[in-house]
Amino acid sequence: MRRAIIYLILAPVIFALMFLAPFGVRYVQQYGLLGGLVDRREAPPKFNPAGIADRAPTPAANLYVDEPAVGSGYILLDRAHSNAFEMSEIAYLDGRLAARGYQLRLHQGGDLA
Repeated sequence: MRRAIIYLILAPVIFALMFLAPFGVRYVQQYGLLGGLVDRREAPPKFNPAGIADRAPTPAANLYVDEPAVGSGYILLDRAHSNAFEMSEIAYLDGRLAARGYQLRLHQGGDLA
C-alpha cells in the first residue's frame, strides 16, 4: 500500500519533469543559465554605403500602351472540369477580349463540337 502511494506521487512528478525538460534545455541554449542577463551576442556590423554600386534605375511602367488590334471570333472558356474561378474574377479578361472584338464562350460540358 505504501509503495502504491509513493508511485502515485512520484509518477506525476517524473512526468512533469520529462515534459518540461525540453523546454528548459531550449531556454538554456537560447538565453543561458542567467536568463539573458549576460548578452553574448556580437554587435551588428556598421552600415557603410560607400562600397555599394549605384542602384539600377526603376523601369518606367507607363511606357506600355495597349493598342488592341480589332478582330473577330470566339474564345472558348472551359468550365466543364470544375475549374476554381468565378466569372467576376475574369471580368477584366472578358473586357479586354471584347475590346479586341472577341466573344467569350463558356463550355459547361458535353461535346466540344
